[in-house]
Order: sequence, then structure tokens, then C-alpha cells
Amino acid sequence: MSLLSLLSSEAGDKTQESNERVAALCLDNPEALADIAAGLLAVKKPKLIADCAEVMTKVAEKDARLVVPYAEELFGLLGHRATKVRWEAAHALALAACLIPARVLSSLAGLRELVSSDASTIVRDYTIDMIANAAKAGAEEARQALPALREALLVCEGKHRGRVLEGLVPLTAVAPDIAGELADIAGAYTGDSKAAVQKAAKKLAKACGAVGVAPRQE
Repeated sequence: MSLLSLLSSEAGDKTQESNERVAALCLDNPEALADIAAGLLAVKKPKLIADCAEVMTKVAEKDARLVVPYAEELFGLLGHRATKVRWEAAHALALAACLIPARVLSSLAGLRELVSSDASTIVRDYTIDMIANAAKAGAEEARQALPALREALLVCEGKHRGRVLEGLVPLTAVAPDIAGELADIAGAYTGDSKAAVQKAAKKLAKACGAVGVAPRQE
């Protein structure tokens, strides 16, 4: 029996339980992920593609290294017409981004476009996570990603600002030379109207303080 036949859309399961079972099988036998990767290319079956991308996400949640060999297939789905396909692909890549920072950042122009224009909040969220996780890889990666993350603070009237601020926190440790810029960003949001954003901004300010830089209040 094909592994693809066990997926939710093929098995008539309206829940994600079938996909979770397949993900567990793939964790026990990582070579089986090759079959799931083949399903990512099933252009006439968007529901099957979404199921396969969800399996990649479930596997990446446990061991992101296992999905790295299939990153190209996942990148190829970020422009798919089906929202579920885009968000599962973005989620899987966000989980693996710290392992493939160069590949993520080589697509930065396209990722910025997704963040600024994708109709799905979930897709935008996971794309922001992808960029932020790649940025954690080192000082050069952090510097390269920072303009895109700053831009994301303002997308959709600042809807994602809390998530972006959280993503910036680890960058103070990997790239202390940009801590001054990060501190200024934190200072701009410590008085935000949303408590969650304030909390994230204060967390960022504290991280900047740990490397000797204090934010300026705005």
C-alpha cells in the first residue's frame, strides 16, 4: 500500500489524524519521506499536496534535519494557489530554516513579497518565522535579514509586530553589532497599545541590555 493512500484526503479523513500517523511512520523510517516528497509534486491534487506538506511539518517539529533534503520541493510550493499548501510549506521551512539559512536568505526578495502581500495571515506568520530563524544562524545572516524583519513590523498595519519582535530577540546574541538598532526598535514598541507587543518589546530591550545596549524611548 502506498504511503500516500494513508493521508487524510486520500483516506477520506476530515481530520489531521491520518497525516499525524503517516508522520510518525516517517519518523520511524525517514526514507519514507521520499514518497511524501513525491506527493508534493502531485499538481492535480492540491489536497494531497497540502497533506504531504503537513506531514513534512509534523516531522520537522520532531526533527527538522529530516526535511532538509526536501527543502527545494517545499520552496516551490510557497507560490501555490492553495492557501493550506502555502502555509504548511512555509511552516515546515520555518522549522528547518536555522539549518538552511543560506537557502532561505537567497530567497529573501520572494519571502519579503510573501510577507507584504500574501492574503493569509498564517502564511505571513510562518514566512516571518522562516526569515527570523535563518537570521539566528550567525552575525552575517542576522544583518542580511534585519531589513526584511524591520519591514515586517509595519505589514498589515503592524499586525505581525509582536511576532517580529520575538524573532529579533535571539539576534542580539549572534550579532551584537546590530544591538543598537535592535534596541531602538524595542524602544519604539515598549509603550504599544497591545500587552503582548509590549511584552515582546521589553524582552528584546532586555536582550539588548545583556550586550550593553539600552533602548531609546520614543
